[in-house]
Amino acid sequence: MWGLDEENSVIITSIEAQSLATKFPFLVKKMKLHKIDNVIIPQYKATSLQLVYQELLKHHDEAVTLEFVEPIIIINQFSCILDLEVEKRILSISLPIGAVYNLDLFSRLISKEMIKVHPSLRYIKVDFIKRKRQMFFKSEKYEFKFLFATGPNYRNSCRYALGKQCLAVLLYSALLVVPSAYFMWCLSGYLVTQMSSVKQYHVCLSYDTLYK
Repeated sequence: MWGLDEENSVIITSIEAQSLATKFPFLVKKMKLHKIDNVIIPQYKATSLQLVYQELLKHHDEAVTLEFVEPIIIINQFSCILDLEVEKRILSISLPIGAVYNLDLFSRLISKEMIKVHPSLRYIKVDFIKRKRQMFFKSEKYEFKFLFATGPNYRNSCRYALGKQCLAVLLYSALLVVPSAYFMWCLSGYLVTQMSSVKQYHVCLSYDTLYK
């Protein structure tokens, strides 16, 4: 099934259980459609949805070739849980499964999902630094840390989507570099700084280029 996302681009909204698309594990909800055969589907245009149905009706039962825009991040059922320890209490946030293209929207979505789990998580700010391609988590009220490898849902941890590993240190803030299909992520270490009366511990995940 097709629909529009928040930016009026045509996306996959659902995949029927008997569809041939289920045989392609890389096809997930919210992936943006780029082309049907040789017809380019314009992005950020609500009328593109009608164009998609018009093109598909032309082919009826004939085979078609679909091309999709490569996402920045893919959240799947195997990598969709964010485990946090906040003031010695463990909380688990389920991220919606699907492709991610807009990291600003994704940051706000994570914040909403965190608040659903516990109201106190509204004090953990989630933001995105475009220049550095880093997702930023910060709280001046509660101590917190990510439990990527040690949390109750470590087998389904979103570390595979957001980064690779995280140091088990006490955090007031954390930086995660957004992954890409062309980068390999490695742990670079941590930086301790002093800002006013709040001690902040930063954890960064750096990347090494796989392909030039």
